[in-house]
Amino acid sequence: LPFRWNPTGTIQGIIYKDYNGNSLQDSNEPGMAGIKVIAGKYETVTNENGEYSIKVSAKKVSVSLDLKTIPQGFVFSTALSRDILIENNESKRVNFGLTSRSGIYGVAFLDVNENGKPDRGDKFIPNIVVRLDTGEITKTDYVGSYFFENINPGKHKIKIDVSSIPIRYTPTIKIENEVDLAEGMTYVENIPLKENAPAEKTE
Repeated sequence: LPFRWNPTGTIQGIIYKDYNGNSLQDSNEPGMAGIKVIAGKYETVTNENGEYSIKVSAKKVSVSLDLKTIPQGFVFSTALSRDILIENNESKRVNFGLTSRSGIYGVAFLDVNENGKPDRGDKFIPNIVVRLDTGEITKTDYVGSYFFENINPGKHKIKIDVSSIPIRYTPTIKIENEVDLAEGMTYVENIPLKENAPAEKTE
């Protein structure tokens, strides 16, 4: 029987920050350096632009990333691995998108002890509407918490809809606040409230 050589080809691509999680690299989404790419028994590391190229000799390889080299807070927005058929002297392109779990979280609560933090004994307030400068709107749930997830890193403005706050409460923070969201992190912006003094009765 004749001996069949494995075809030799190239696998190349880019590992990029998929900010909007659409599994495509958009113009504002940079490559990620230092990510190890594994193709069968071959491996390499992405350059400063997030690009890589591996020469392989095989009929078929599975292409994946070394999870230990992915920065904390990032998850795949594309498939975790791809099986690629190798054709002699040809190049196949395999890209991977990674999206951060950046988000903004908070709790609306009646700050009984006036320390600015939600504690046992505080009363948690549902149905308070919170707006983000991206146009997203949410409201606090039955335990007073809200969460904006998959938010692009950078500065954002959060606004409390005062019309949604029960009339007997007043927030002790500004109605509109700016937060600087780090990549892959969850920023905490709580909404402490105080109870208004009862109106004086008039004769």
